[in-house]
Parts: sequence; structure tokens; C-alpha cells
Amino acid sequence: MKATKKVQEVFADSKKGTLALATSIIFFAAVITIVELPCSVGIPVAFTGILIEAGVSLTTFVLYILLYLFFYMLIEIIIFSGAVFTKEIWLANSKAITWITLFGSIILFYLAFYYIFGL
Repeated sequence: MKATKKVQEVFADSKKGTLALATSIIFFAAVITIVELPCSVGIPVAFTGILIEAGVSLTTFVLYILLYLFFYMLIEIIIFSGAVFTKEIWLANSKAITWITLFGSIILFYLAFYYIFGL
């Protein structure tokens, strides 16, 4: 719990801390979206193709893309906004993290063997 006290001390000045944290969260969410976009490019490409085939104007096209990006980023905005407003960080105990990591690793190894060997 030592880390939690240190984090709470950082947010002691609520006005400046909240504004800086909110700005950082928006920036971080945008960076995450930009990094994730090449990994999940199928839906955005299909969406863009549908908009082009529909023959929408440039303004409408940009508005639809911004709407899509808003909903694409919504989960990051909700999670990080919760951190801003509560100013708390929830940490699981180390035993839970170990088991979650082990479970995730087993799933990834299974998927790797499935794709490589077709088992």
C-alpha cells in the first residue's frame, strides 16, 4: 500500500493535478488508438469503403470518421476517466497477477500452436 500513498500525494493539488491528468489521459488514449489501429485495420477500412460507396460529402465523411474514432476510444476514455475522478489506483495482489499471467500465457501458447501446426 506504500505505492498508493505516493500516488495520492502526487494528486494533492486537485485543480492542477486533475487538469494535467485529464490532458494526459486524452493524449494517452489517442496514442493507444493510433498504435492499435494497424492491428485492427479491417473494420476501419470496411467502414471507409462503405462511406466512399455511399458518396457522402467530405464534411459528412470526416464527421462519420470522428464518430467512429470516438466510439473506438470510448473504453479507454471511460477507464482513464474513472482513474481521474476517483484518483485511486486499484492493484491486485501479486498472487492474482501471477495466475492471470499464467492463464493468459497458456492461451497464447495454445493459439500459437494452433496457428502453426493446425492442431
